[in-house]
Amino acid sequence: MKNSLITRIGFVDARLREDSLKVRYDLSFENPTNIEVRWTGSPTPNEEPIRFFCDGKRIDPLASRTPGIKGSQVPPRDDETLRYRHVVEANSIWKGDIPGDFAIDYSQLLPGTHIYEMVYWQNQLDWIDVREILRRTDAQGPSRMMYPLTDNAPSNRLYFKVYKPTDEEAARGRKIEFLGEVDARTQVLAMPYARPGDFAPKTGYWQAVGETIDIIGGDHETFVKEGDSMPNLPGKIGVDPFSFRWKYVGEQGKISVK
Repeated sequence: MKNSLITRIGFVDARLREDSLKVRYDLSFENPTNIEVRWTGSPTPNEEPIRFFCDGKRIDPLASRTPGIKGSQVPPRDDETLRYRHVVEANSIWKGDIPGDFAIDYSQLLPGTHIYEMVYWQNQLDWIDVREILRRTDAQGPSRMMYPLTDNAPSNRLYFKVYKPTDEEAARGRKIEFLGEVDARTQVLAMPYARPGDFAPKTGYWQAVGETIDIIGGDHETFVKEGDSMPNLPGKIGVDPFSFRWKYVGEQGKISVK
């Protein structure tokens, strides 16, 4: 089961605070189908739907606040999970009333100038549904979990640039600087790679690559026009879109050649 909703995340503003960077964003969910679609604000029992990356590597913005061994977290009660269930009517768009926000500890930023990637993971199923899916897929072997994620996400990622001084520069008075939003159409991953939710830099066939693809096996290929959004995996299998990327293979796909 895959999520038919189209997620859009838009940059509102950012503010440098005493020990963290606060980014505000707008969210909207479009339902292009002829039936109502449910979405949830509680996709996992212990993790926010926002994820944060730099140079393709995930960063935990709260790591410095919870040093050492982390205790296990109790999953939310079902009645708590049910409060976050929402429905988008057929052929309609849901827009948030107020901006969401995301705080990043300065200690988690890398010295120098870097482009950071903030991803909103919009899931159609909540923790109650995920429990049931895990029960069904455990019998199929490890790593066979199917993720119901957004296939067409034209802007479910925000990119922005931040400068962080080195310790020596900070001692001389240099400060952290927020250098603004980065245009996802022109300044993201260089060819031949792109991520799900990014804009395709070139028309042609793209092949899924990465450790997750190696685990699930098979060839996964898609045709995308320049400027369109890179999708999640085509077909019935959906995987976490942060766990693989697309590689451009040309005007003629490798699978079709075979």
